Amino acid sequence: MLRRLALFAVAVVLTGCSSAAPKAEPAFSPYDCLSVAQWKTLVQLSSDGSQFDAHVSGKGTVGIVYAHMSGADLCEWSSFAKEAAGEGYLTLTYTSSGSMDLDVTAAVGELKRRGATRVVLVGGSMGGTAVLTAASLPEPLPVAAVVSLSAPESYGGDNALNAVKQLRMPVQFMVDQGDSDFVDGVTELSRVCGSAHKVLKVYPGSGHASAVLADSKAKADFDAFIRTYAPPS
Repeated sequence: MLRRLALFAVAVVLTGCSSAAPKAEPAFSPYDCLSVAQWKTLVQLSSDGSQFDAHVSGKGTVGIVYAHMSGADLCEWSSFAKEAAGEGYLTLTYTSSGSMDLDVTAAVGELKRRGATRVVLVGGSMGGTAVLTAASLPEPLPVAAVVSLSAPESYGGDNALNAVKQLRMPVQFMVDQGDSDFVDGVTELSRVCGSAHKVLKVYPGSGHASAVLADSKAKADFDAFIRTYAPPS
């Protein structure tokens, strides 16, 4: 009996010590583009049985989903998302789980949950293929426009060359002339795209994916296209 009382007393002391200890806060964010406070606001989305990180900024009824290139993460588009959020858009960047078009669909669903009524899909390289493919599928919100930069005709299980034939919303294809491995593919995607409001923009640089927008003319074209077909509200 005395032994049981002694063990109980030890357990009470240990429990009291652990509950009094302050919860450790992370010293830094795993994402260079996010502060610790921003990192703590990340949401977990689910796609094809896998979870992935997403960061939402801004507010409004027009959402923008940004899909990154292979080897990148949600930080690739973070500065663009922050800028758009400041202009009245509800924006979402994410780190892909690997299920490309399904990740986009999950992202659109999250923006719908937060009050968006339509969405713009933006992506570069792998992400460019993802948004073109996703736009051909039933989405939780109407897709007002798509911007695809440096997209290969297919990537993984996503076949953008087939998908773009079904698109009817405005689509802007962007690529740098010096990005030689992708110019022909982007040109062909534009050629077979079914939209009556498709635009092909080829710039003189050699940037890839979001880096195409380092050119001031490209950035102006990018912004103008989105504002024309999906002004913030």
